[in-house]
Amino acid sequence: LLLFSGDILGLYGLLTLLLIPVLRWPQSRLLAAFCLLVVPCALVQGAALSDPGPTVQRMILWSIGISDPLEAFAWRPVEWVMGMAGMLGVVPAVLIGIWAGRRDVFALPADHRRLLRVIGIGGALTGVLGGIPAAIVAAGLWDISAGPLAIAVSTLHVATGIFGGIGYAALIALACTHPRLASSRVASVLTAVGERSLTCYLLQSVLMVPLFAAWTLGWGGVIGSAHALLAALAVYAVTACAAVWMRRHSVRPAEQLLRRLVNRPLTGPAPVQ
Repeated sequence: LLLFSGDILGLYGLLTLLLIPVLRWPQSRLLAAFCLLVVPCALVQGAALSDPGPTVQRMILWSIGISDPLEAFAWRPVEWVMGMAGMLGVVPAVLIGIWAGRRDVFALPADHRRLLRVIGIGGALTGVLGGIPAAIVAAGLWDISAGPLAIAVSTLHVATGIFGGIGYAALIALACTHPRLASSRVASVLTAVGERSLTCYLLQSVLMVPLFAAWTLGWGGVIGSAHALLAALAVYAVTACAAVWMRRHSVRPAEQLLRRLVNRPLTGPAPVQ
């Protein structure tokens, strides 16, 4: 709420609380729930993000385009609540994550090469193919107006994107089984980032918002997609360098703070004997 209402960390935290009962479900129920939720979640998210045309401000996240910092701050609580509809595809992905965690698919990728290969190739291809219509619209090669067709294109993008994200995760896990890559400097840097994922998430918002929001430098309103990509890569590079520095000094700021908050002793009256 202080910086960027579209940060997915808020939704992750909420889902962690809401999905605690799901941890007791058998694997078959997890897969069934995933299959049942993919389409409705994708439909809601696709409808929320279906406007195909260029807009002055980003949908749902109006505060990014508001130059008055106080007015932008006032809108962010509303955006956070509404923004959950624009990130609803995370829910079925979390269910698959629980299923994979039960089977140690990502913890022991060498023992699941065949499964990772099937999920990786199938998921990545599904994500790419399903995203082609939305990419054509975004490139300005297909002009469609807001309506059922735009919702269908957006929903297809979201639904297949869920499978694409799972597929990329599987391919990355499969690549990590290669001994040369696992011992490389690149893997070392990525590990430093992964061990500080919460810190890096927050750090990227701290770096991005001053560059792109209208109430700061406002680059988001003047640069195109290519320059935005370069800026994102630069911010990630800075984040990775910071993570390596923090690892050398055994520092994990956000993770250590969260652990202290979670593990602090509860205060209150002594229990009745």
